[in-house]
Amino acid sequence: MQLLLGLCAFKLSRSSWAQAIGVAQAGRVYVQPDSLNSGLVSTPMLDGELPALRVSWIRWYSAFRDTSLQVGDEVIAINGEPLAKLTANEADRKRMLQGQGVGLYGESQVWKAKGLTEGAPLRLTVRRRASKQGWQTLDLTAPLRLQRVYENANRRRTLGADGPEEMSSDGLGESWSGWLEKWERFGSQLRDGGWRRGSFGTEGSRSELVQVEPRLQWLLKQHPNSAFTKAIQQDFDALRALIDGGVYQLTADDLAYRKADEIRAAEVAEVGKRARETFLGALAAARLDSLPKVDLMGPELEQLAGKVLALPSIPPRNWVSEAAHNWFAAQVGGTYCFVDTESPEAQRMQRAARRYSQRVTPNLREDYAIIGRIKAQPRLVVVNGRALVGLELEALAATVGDALFVDLTIHEKGQSLFAGEAELARAQTPPPPDDAPPQVVLEASFKALKAADQTTWQSLFVGWRAVGGAPPIYYAYRPRAFDNAWVRARYELQERICDIRVLWADDPQILIRGDEYPGLPRVREVQIEVEHVREMKTPAGVTYRGYIAPAWTRTWRLQQVDNGPWRIAGESGI
Repeated sequence: MQLLLGLCAFKLSRSSWAQAIGVAQAGRVYVQPDSLNSGLVSTPMLDGELPALRVSWIRWYSAFRDTSLQVGDEVIAINGEPLAKLTANEADRKRMLQGQGVGLYGESQVWKAKGLTEGAPLRLTVRRRASKQGWQTLDLTAPLRLQRVYENANRRRTLGADGPEEMSSDGLGESWSGWLEKWERFGSQLRDGGWRRGSFGTEGSRSELVQVEPRLQWLLKQHPNSAFTKAIQQDFDALRALIDGGVYQLTADDLAYRKADEIRAAEVAEVGKRARETFLGALAAARLDSLPKVDLMGPELEQLAGKVLALPSIPPRNWVSEAAHNWFAAQVGGTYCFVDTESPEAQRMQRAARRYSQRVTPNLREDYAIIGRIKAQPRLVVVNGRALVGLELEALAATVGDALFVDLTIHEKGQSLFAGEAELARAQTPPPPDDAPPQVVLEASFKALKAADQTTWQSLFVGWRAVGGAPPIYYAYRPRAFDNAWVRARYELQERICDIRVLWADDPQILIRGDEYPGLPRVREVQIEVEHVREMKTPAGVTYRGYIAPAWTRTWRLQQVDNGPWRIAGESGI
């Protein structure tokens, strides 16, 4: 390292030296030769049709902090020269990558080879997301700088001319240099697309940011005029805004779908309650109000055979498994009662519960209050090495989760309808027209979710699988997990998500040209980013803000085959 102004041919007095370098009289500044750089960190994106370097972080000392450059911007040209696309040759790739410059390892050598010196203007042409769709292009210029090392009066290195000592913790638990490395990594991961990749959630990120606040407050108090402090404040505010999410105004109409589900569930529950009473009344002559104690291995069992017993509600924790075979199990008057979960009646019961979750509301407890007929033979079930002897019952009917009642004695084509199912009006939402833009198609899928219209919702997903590459892949395909995705998505809308809003849509890209080999269609793909809106309770009242959870899909892919309708690629419902 070389002392700044040490290159001067004359000797300066202590006071004139301090004045010349513009720092506190007791401190020193050293310049690192051959360290000319932009102060940026970038991620190569040089394999695409438009080669770019994505800005992953802007270091605290970068001159680009005085411009509008943002993390996530994509540099597509440097000083007017477009970036080159990487070739397939490994040696050429390495050479070309090192020669691109900005924010990469060995950046200073690139500027040295170009004959640039400190203060030379660096003009970056960047691509940035437009407000709703597509991209905007900007030219941003800042000077290149040599890296500097700062020392205070105690000859200890500091972060900037008036910043904290690098190796000091100042009672905050970790040295500033160690903390800064972690802070930059955390901030870069979040601001450089961590949200969109589903790598982070609101709660965890907010918790990490809260831990930074005491350190920021210490900086503001001890080093209020430091460039380092100002940079940390800027980054903290940007991260807080990102984590807090957008603010939305939701009306009663926006949340009406939740009320509709509640009304539908209440109506089915009332119909089911009456149907259960009627069913039990019809079997009054054979019904046992209580179960007498009998020797299950003796002739007394014959007195119980054919009798009807209403079992208490059986939650999942009371199901028992024997050699991979499951049983509903309950105790009545000290006697075990078993119902085979794999019997045709039990299977119809569980399918009815599944249809209820799809058509009425996903909020259904898996508790089964079974009405059954006692069989003539006892049942021995071995659980964890313990032999349990009890009655085996044939399921006749059941109430599930206090929400629906299903008569299992009536069935057709393997189904027993739950009470009120036949009268349920099948929800219908108008599908988007075939020429609808992808944003409209995605929004239509969210509307169908809210309206409990699984038919329309499912029709908006692709019926193929298309993968670009060499060679590309295309074949007809229909995902099989639609029912599970539907129920999960409906549950999230009832319990956690209030709304889903489209934030931004990319420009469509060609995924498969169609001329790679005969019979291949032309496929385009577009990415759309959404924000999930959640109710947040604060001392000031209820607000609705954007919220991130790793299980929720932030970035959606939609595809189009041969100018047909846009359809959602993937199997996520929410």
